[in-house]
Amino acid sequence: MTRRRAAIGAIAAALTIAAAGAARTQDITASATDLLEYYNLRKYDSVAKALVDANRGDLGIVLDALKLEADRWVLADGADFVAHRRMVLATFALEVASAGLETQWERSKQILEWTCARLRKEKTVDQNETTWFEAALALTEGARDLDALRVHIAHMTSRVPNAPRLTLAQAFVAETEYWDDVMMPPIPGASRVTPDAAAKALERALAQPATRAEAHLRLGYFLSALNRPDEALVHLQQVDPIDDPGQRYLAQLFAGWIHERRKDHPAAVAAFTAAVAAVPKAPVASTALALRLYSAGERSEAQRVMQDATGASPPVVDPWRIYGYGDLRRFPYLLARLQGQLR
Repeated sequence: MTRRRAAIGAIAAALTIAAAGAARTQDITASATDLLEYYNLRKYDSVAKALVDANRGDLGIVLDALKLEADRWVLADGADFVAHRRMVLATFALEVASAGLETQWERSKQILEWTCARLRKEKTVDQNETTWFEAALALTEGARDLDALRVHIAHMTSRVPNAPRLTLAQAFVAETEYWDDVMMPPIPGASRVTPDAAAKALERALAQPATRAEAHLRLGYFLSALNRPDEALVHLQQVDPIDDPGQRYLAQLFAGWIHERRKDHPAAVAAFTAAVAAVPKAPVASTALALRLYSAGERSEAQRVMQDATGASPPVVDPWRIYGYGDLRRFPYLLARLQGQLR
């Protein structure tokens, strides 16, 4: 059987992962490695769908299969292709971890840790590995697992100590600890993160061009939540996205909310309109804009805005829905960058 024919059969095999159960480990081993080969053929969308289906079962079985076959698979095409196949494996592992993010985070974390340990054994670091670490960082922030995030920051620091996202990741830890403290009753004798400490962590990320836009965005939201709207707007006005279109949307959405609280309705309409322009049909900004237009007597325009948003097919993923999960918003972009390098 040719490699391509074997790969074509992999999706059907992978779909058995969910139903197979732990007792059929041998079948799972074949399916997982065939699916990896299919990924090597750049059938990314099909593999992603199969992994979503496989997530109904135990993704630990996929990890066990990879542990058994990874070294053999990486070496299968000879020394000239080892670096390429190693990165295919690492990128595939991100896909597996992403599939289990919401329902099997412990398994996803194990898959990321296993892959990270493999990468850290290599003598040199290239841009692909840096991107991989950023993508794994995004997933870990998406899980809001601060203990795992601290470990990943330490590992990333050991490999790419000057990576700009490290400063932002450390700020995410401080932000999350602060908000967790706000939401939870105080524990006698326990130290708490102060607002100033969280803000200063974000301010450190302003010094780096690669993270400046996100730092301005997060500072804007953070200061707004602390009822410091003037300072918040200064930061939101300086959000200049590099690789994340959701940043412009969120900056305008946050500014619109500030203007609403101040009863500055024309400024709110302008901000919400800019947000919808940045991410067309996004439901949160569209709803805010429609309500503001309706209140101003522009009912037909309000109706049009809402019809556009509710009629979107497929529905638009609103960046606000995952704002609290740090760099998770960047994961699709980072994954696409890795896949582009695999060509």
